[in-house]
Amino acid sequence: MQNNNAKNLGLSTWKEATKLALLGLSRSPRPHITHPQLSEILNDQGNHSLKDNGKDNAKEYAKDKLERDEGYRSQITPEHQFLNFVSALNLYQEAGALPVSQETLTHLIHFDEAPPEKHSLVHQLKRDHLESLKHTPQLLLKYFTRLQQARVLVPPAAIPYLLELGIKLNYCFEPEEYDLFKASIKSLVAERGKWLIKQHPEWHKHYGLSLNEQQSEILDLWHHGQESERKSSLKLLRQIDPNLGRHCLMKDFKKEWAQLRQAFLAILIVNLSSADEPFLEHCLDDRSKTVQHIAASLLVCLPDSAYINRQTQNLSKYLSLDALSQFIHAGNSTDDELLSQSESLLKITLPKTKLDESETRDCLAFAHTKGGASIKGGQRINRLAELIRCVPLSWWTEQITNNLNLDRQVLIRENLSQYIKLMVNEAEKHDYGEALMHAWLQAYIHQSHIYAQQMTYAKHRLNKQDLNQELDERREAKLGEKGVSVLNQSSTLIQLTNDWPIQQQAWGQVLIDAFNKQSIEMSSLFYQALPIQLLKAELVSCLETQDPKWRSIILADQSDWSLNLSVLVMQVITFELSKVKKRKLPEHLYQAICHTGLHADLQVQTLIDQEWRAYQDHLPSELLDALDICQQRFVLRTEIQKQVQHLPLASSTYV
Repeated sequence: MQNNNAKNLGLSTWKEATKLALLGLSRSPRPHITHPQLSEILNDQGNHSLKDNGKDNAKEYAKDKLERDEGYRSQITPEHQFLNFVSALNLYQEAGALPVSQETLTHLIHFDEAPPEKHSLVHQLKRDHLESLKHTPQLLLKYFTRLQQARVLVPPAAIPYLLELGIKLNYCFEPEEYDLFKASIKSLVAERGKWLIKQHPEWHKHYGLSLNEQQSEILDLWHHGQESERKSSLKLLRQIDPNLGRHCLMKDFKKEWAQLRQAFLAILIVNLSSADEPFLEHCLDDRSKTVQHIAASLLVCLPDSAYINRQTQNLSKYLSLDALSQFIHAGNSTDDELLSQSESLLKITLPKTKLDESETRDCLAFAHTKGGASIKGGQRINRLAELIRCVPLSWWTEQITNNLNLDRQVLIRENLSQYIKLMVNEAEKHDYGEALMHAWLQAYIHQSHIYAQQMTYAKHRLNKQDLNQELDERREAKLGEKGVSVLNQSSTLIQLTNDWPIQQQAWGQVLIDAFNKQSIEMSSLFYQALPIQLLKAELVSCLETQDPKWRSIILADQSDWSLNLSVLVMQVITFELSKVKKRKLPEHLYQAICHTGLHADLQVQTLIDQEWRAYQDHLPSELLDALDICQQRFVLRTEIQKQVQHLPLASSTYV
């Protein structure tokens, strides 16, 4: 190790020496060369000579040496002579560097001790077990989350391995899942691990910034960091203080180049709220088309935004429920015979393909919605579908209640499913009915995604009790500017929390029944958007009737299965295996078998292996691989269960 004076004595590397010398400059002055032989090399441009020391043998030696090297020297260019000199100079200067004394070293390098641990329960991780689990990230996340809930620590020797493992598995998770995975690792390595993270540059870059650190460090990284560091710091700022993150972005937004503006603007999805709406509206006029499209995609995720209101007004021009409302008001909504004989009570007019100035600015065709896709029927049909996708599904039933002067809460509590079913039945009779059904399906997926996203981030901020308390305080005018901000961020969430689960259940059931009746295949994203109770009910129904749709529905179920459901899945897959031919595999059967190993009750493990292995002689290699994967996952889950069964179970924590 070198002190500051020693560092100035020489160049750190040969490459740096060459670079600085060839450029003709140096970042720091170099000491004067006093070595006699090196001085002669510099002055004589590489011609070595020995001073007369009064000895004939020395002169004789120098003369012979020059003659021997004459052929070589005649081929050396000035560049070679210069580089040889720099090399010798570098070695000479480095050899003159002195070691740092123990007193100086202690003064220069000082580490604070790691703080004491807050918990004392140590969990012994098995390295070979983790090596197997890392190939199944879903199980590893469940395992670490369970350990985090139990508030256990890992042995100090396992800390570096865990921190490296977290970096390697960066691309195996979705962003939200990976945040939870990193949080669980930081909880397991505890205070000693956090201390180590600060000492290791790569670990600090990956784990060091957290919500508990001071904002000044994150802000400094936002202003002066590299591109990837600025993205991560902006995301953290949005988690800590959404308004501060937005203000930081707005300050220099116009100065950023287009690609960075696109990347930074997309991060506003974190804790997105109505407070972001004015800035996003401004971004609709950005000089970059892609920035405009991202802004539109974010505004579509704000149900109460002016953007959504504009699309709702546009939809009202092309679609009317007045005839259906009058029919219900006349008391004919239960007359199935009259309904079947009448024409569709939905009045639909397709929009024109040419957009006006306002529609062009809104970039609706480029606004990304979860599950959005082109629908058969042409450009005008898809223009209508774009409007339907972004308008809240509650708007449809509100048209009926507004015309009937019904109380909204009464509608939600008593008649919601009935009115939705009436609308769907009328859509089935319309020429554009199938397109309308698919548009409703896509709107359902998108709005379920918005709800899940806002609820995920809400767990990091405020629970429902806190939200209600702050709303009460706001109504009593006890909050200042900060209270207005909290209200803006929370109002949409509270509305979704109160209303959407009921809407989600009612619309989901009616759409399932309608699509099943018409034997229309539904998107896998639709099954993922369903409430878990509705999803499981549909899965059981398809399993009992051996409807082939069960193979795609089962992949959407990420929850643990009951023993009865596990046995039912096992029996249906056994029946499927009995029909398998070498060259014809049922769609999704491979994934369904692997999925069973992740979620089926462990009590059926032995039974499943016995039943399914009975057909292995005539199964293709793909299904044999699936059986092996399924069994390996059962083994890993059994091992996890053994390791955590005696650990205390605490409530989940969010970091």
